[in-house]
Amino acid sequence: MVRTAYLFAAAVLLLAAAGAVSANLLLNPGFEDPIGTEWTVTIVSGNPSSWFTDRSAASAYTGSYGFELRFGPIAETGKAYVQQVVSNLVPGGACTVTGWLKFLWRADKDWGYIEALGGGAPVQAPAKGANTVGSWMQYTLNQTADANGQLTVRLWLDKYTTTTADKTCTVYFDDVVVEGPLIPEPGSVVAVLTGLIGLAGLGIRRRR
Repeated sequence: MVRTAYLFAAAVLLLAAAGAVSANLLLNPGFEDPIGTEWTVTIVSGNPSSWFTDRSAASAYTGSYGFELRFGPIAETGKAYVQQVVSNLVPGGACTVTGWLKFLWRADKDWGYIEALGGGAPVQAPAKGANTVGSWMQYTLNQTADANGQLTVRLWLDKYTTTTADKTCTVYFDDVVVEGPLIPEPGSVVAVLTGLIGLAGLGIRRRR
């Protein structure tokens, strides 16, 4: 009976270690440091010289910087995003992505949004055409880690239509957070098992 109890405790502790939700897993989530390899920018379409894709002091939700995606003024469409990939998550583990977004100009001409890619269908917020102009808004997305234990966060600006008098399209992002269950470090698992083996041995000696 005692041995069964120890085995049950071991299983519970190992499951808890594997399912423990971490603090923010992103690097440079508030863009206060110069952009390095943690965030990568991809210009999908549009004249590259018409894009600005970097941290900016022009607007920030907190701190001194936010990330700015800006396109134009130019009479064409364009799409670009900045992304960060989080690894070492429990495959299939439930993750939460939150972030702040400030959208400028017309929501019927361009779209700023946050996207989470993982084990499920891509999740995006806000919906196309639902941007609030001129105010910082927080959005929350739920996604699972993929089979490799990864989750990708993308911050997008999509200018999907043009006008006869185009304006510059701009969206700012700040304070992006990813939380999810990390695979425990091998050393942590060994430490837990060592402690449980010690407790089991103590229980056996007491029975004798």
